[in-house]
Amino acid sequence: CEDIVLTATPATGTGTMTYSWYSGPTAAACTTAVAGCGNSETCAIPAANALNTVVYKRTVVSSECPAEVQQTTITVQYQGIKVGTNCWAPVNVGNTGSWAEKPDSPGGLFQYNRNKVWHASIPGSGVAIPGWITSIDENAEWNEIANPVCPAGWRLPTSAQFHALDTESGGSSVSTDGTNTNGGTWAAANARGNAVAGRFYGPKHATCSLAASGSMDGCIFLPAVGRRNYSQGIIGTSGSGNYWSDKQQASDRGYQLFFTSTSSIPREHNNKAGGMSARCMKTM
Repeated sequence: CEDIVLTATPATGTGTMTYSWYSGPTAAACTTAVAGCGNSETCAIPAANALNTVVYKRTVVSSECPAEVQQTTITVQYQGIKVGTNCWAPVNVGNTGSWAEKPDSPGGLFQYNRNKVWHASIPGSGVAIPGWITSIDENAEWNEIANPVCPAGWRLPTSAQFHALDTESGGSSVSTDGTNTNGGTWAAANARGNAVAGRFYGPKHATCSLAASGSMDGCIFLPAVGRRNYSQGIIGTSGSGNYWSDKQQASDRGYQLFFTSTSSIPREHNNKAGGMSARCMKTM
């Protein structure tokens, strides 16, 4: 399953460069020298490890003009999971066409078949959004050519693919609308190293952790971001996850993966005017 690589923007400068490479589970703990790299700019970088967060840090110093040249590049890899022939992204969509910062970053919220992004914190709780689209009633499923949300090469899942992910995560095989199949494992904020509450999905959901000493091999984490209400765009349903599929249930309702601390419903449906999260996948 394809890794997603996020790279910080480096500082720039002039002078003679000396390169050193390090790895670690977080940027702050990036202290282990990468074997065989030394001062080579083109050394072989190891693949992502079981922690699922591998940080490679290139520190550049100058032997001639240290006051002018200080550059650091941090590259973080997050590994998705493969369920059948589908590769699930390890992070939410952050803004239209780009990834969120890390697996427990809330990312953006979208109305159905619209690629304008909103966020859970701006505006904050209880604040209505002027000009919010209060009704989307169109007999059409998500057009990802006209209204793309996922980065290039990725797309929104179907409701059937959400159900397959839930089933692979220990959920029942029942696919009736609104049925709680209870797949995955809920984790409160900071319970497994995740900054926000959410649910782990994947074949190893019960043992996965975002903590530095944990493993994300065989699972992904979906933050419980909540949603923006269809009537005014007010953020609500705190403590739930609401993730759009690309399939509609009716002209004014779209299928979603909905979960709380006690349930997981991969074929729930909701008002298309609600603002919800996006998790992308691709077929391998």
